Amino acid sequence: MRFFAIFLATLVLMFGATYWLLFTASGNNILKPYIEKKIEEVIDAPFKIERFRLKVAHLDVEVLYQNSIRAGLRGDFSIFSKTFDMKYSINGEKLVTPTLVIDEKIDLNGELAGSLNSFIIKGGGVAFEAPLGFSAKVDNKTLTTATVNVKDASIEKLLGLASQPLYSKGLLNMDVEIKEKDGKPFGDAKISLIEGILNEKVLKEEFGVEVGEKITYKTSIDAAVEEDFVKAKGVVDSSLAKLFINDAVFNIKNQNLTSKFKLLAQSLKKLGNIVEVPLNGALELDGELKYSNNVAKIVANSDSFGGDLGVVYEGDKVFVKGEEISLEKLLFTANMPPLVKGDLNLSVDLNSIQNLKGEVRANLNKGALIGKELEKMVEAKWPKEVAFSSDLNADIKNGKVNFNALIDSELAKLKDVKGEFDIEKVVLNSVYELEIEELNKLSFLTKKALKGEFSANGELRFKDEKPYFDAKTNSLGGELVFVFEDEVAKVDAK
Repeated sequence: MRFFAIFLATLVLMFGATYWLLFTASGNNILKPYIEKKIEEVIDAPFKIERFRLKVAHLDVEVLYQNSIRAGLRGDFSIFSKTFDMKYSINGEKLVTPTLVIDEKIDLNGELAGSLNSFIIKGGGVAFEAPLGFSAKVDNKTLTTATVNVKDASIEKLLGLASQPLYSKGLLNMDVEIKEKDGKPFGDAKISLIEGILNEKVLKEEFGVEVGEKITYKTSIDAAVEEDFVKAKGVVDSSLAKLFINDAVFNIKNQNLTSKFKLLAQSLKKLGNIVEVPLNGALELDGELKYSNNVAKIVANSDSFGGDLGVVYEGDKVFVKGEEISLEKLLFTANMPPLVKGDLNLSVDLNSIQNLKGEVRANLNKGALIGKELEKMVEAKWPKEVAFSSDLNADIKNGKVNFNALIDSELAKLKDVKGEFDIEKVVLNSVYELEIEELNKLSFLTKKALKGEFSANGELRFKDEKPYFDAKTNSLGGELVFVFEDEVAKVDAK
């Protein structure tokens, strides 16, 4: 009995302490600074609770956000039945943030009634000179009706209100009309963003990206809600590229998404200025996005490089396959001299992006070195074209690439090229063999008549940003060793 009495007294004491904290003014005052601190940590902005009074069936709260916007919530609230019937307000003469001062009023008022799983919310007013109106009904955690009207709302001001970096300027328009039919939502939504301009200074501060020039954009999205599905199409049109979104379908129940898309970049030069890689030409690709079970899969294809290039990205994996890709177009895109031409076949299977594990297979058919371009690099009268082919096989594991390659041309054959490249350390170690069946084919380089065959082997290394190269041969009547190291060339003949 004594134990039971102690246990009962403990329960009464715990219940009394909880009741005192939750439902009395003095208890609420103790909770208030704790709640303030937690909310301020989450939103990362100044937040102060000026009034907090919770009773068994009533709630009265008033807060100050960014020291300038006042929000209030007052009405019936049952913590036990989890039901409510309250009015709310958000108002202020201006918004002051560390990055933005909006000297325009915000005045929104509305009502919120129901339970945590099923409720109705409505309201309206003006936010920074933009008229807003909205209402929504949620039934058993599912949105069944909604009306939203937003006219020329400033993107910059909305970012400031949310304490986000001011990435962009622009005007947002939104019209949503969803009605309930047989317990399911049906309706349309139109969303547009006009006069969009990215903020170059903020992009550099936040991402270290220098855009170099003003980037403008506009967006238009049309969506239809049909029972448990949202179907949409739209376009994002910027001064860099245009993205078309087609046949997008979002499953409200399982949160899965599928969408087709087309990307058009009319001038890769503009994109190259941003990524600091010289680029030329244009790019067009078609693809499909699938999102299911928190995993995204993107399949994209392009014929902008003369052949068919396909890319599949899923989770931690990337697969690339290219058939008859034009080397001429690749070099042009990369802003490189057109030294070679040919058709490249490529297969890249990266089974783990994070662990850098996979394999690469590539071969070049109908390849040719272009004489007039080589003459700009090496002063000699090159043949118009020098035919060649090549093969490459590489395995990637633990951040290291083990490879072997072959280059076979009319002038020489570079075979048994084997080695390892450490991606993280940027260290290369490789060996090779060189065979020249007819030295007279190289007379245009040496400007002397040559005869016979020639063979050599050696090593090629790269470490600490310093190249090393050597070649050994017995084809010239004795042993000859050529070494290039520390930017010095040496020749040793025996």
